[in-house]
Amino acid sequence: MADNGPGIESVHLKKLFIPFERIGAENSAVEGTGLGLAVVQQYTSLMGGICGVESVPNEGSIFWVELPKTNGLADTIQIQQEQLPDKPELVNIQQQSVVLYIEDNSSNIELVNQIIATTRPHVKLVNTVYGGMAESLALEHKPQLILLDLNLPDMHGSDVFSILQQNKELKEIPVVVVSADAVSSQVNRLLEAVAKQYLTKPFEIKDFLKIIDEYTLH
Repeated sequence: MADNGPGIESVHLKKLFIPFERIGAENSAVEGTGLGLAVVQQYTSLMGGICGVESVPNEGSIFWVELPKTNGLADTIQIQQEQLPDKPELVNIQQQSVVLYIEDNSSNIELVNQIIATTRPHVKLVNTVYGGMAESLALEHKPQLILLDLNLPDMHGSDVFSILQQNKELKEIPVVVVSADAVSSQVNRLLEAVAKQYLTKPFEIKDFLKIIDEYTLH
């Protein structure tokens, strides 16, 4: 992607991919957390690729991403095998565990489905993009774990928490937030409420699988 904007001084280029760094924020009325490019870089790294930027002051900037060619996300995961913990011993697993994943980003949904299918065959993943479906799906499938994004098309994740907590059959199901919203006040507020853990996107696959194992292996 290229633009013909004001450009960026070379001394600031490395700062662009540092979380919460916002170059020139003091001269801009645009709000933000400074996480966008950091998220892009980490997702790119997880997929075995690289990204970068070239810029000339007063002429413009070029941002680029290079990814390895694969046949699907399963191949991408195989490239990063060193990031995966050992598969758990499943001899004592008597039945399939269920994880309810509430997420509206199609790429994230595909990635998580491929991770689970490739590395944790004992887990059945149930997906929905709407927070309003959480209660009915949880009652139907009785999941051992709920993975919850916060910014959903119909309601905020905190409202989903409230709905689940008001249902006596569901209030004890552990909920783990999986979100790119890493603002400390938000994280602390949800952890103090009912969230068991808060996993910030883009997450490390090994950390994600440790959480899956913690709640699905009995």
